Amino acid sequence: MRSLICTLLILYTFQVKSQVPVGQWRAHLPYSTGINVEPAGDKVYCLSTGGLFVYSTSDYSATTLTKINGLSDVVISALQFIPEKNT
Repeated sequence: MRSLICTLLILYTFQVKSQVPVGQWRAHLPYSTGINVEPAGDKVYCLSTGGLFVYSTSDYSATTLTKINGLSDVVISALQFIPEKNT
């Protein structure tokens, strides 16, 4: 009986942690192949086959930008930083 309860608790724990909450999305995109890298001040932008990600040299963090968190559904094909206009 004790082993049955332990097994059920373990299965319940895995089920709860593996599901995405209702109303939220999770992206699983490939970021291994970089197409273009562009430094811009304390950030480095990298365009990959899966989307765009930003690496901050000040706090060593990386942020992915996808359709879920701000990009439109247009495919990005190039990336350039213009220092004079800070864009």
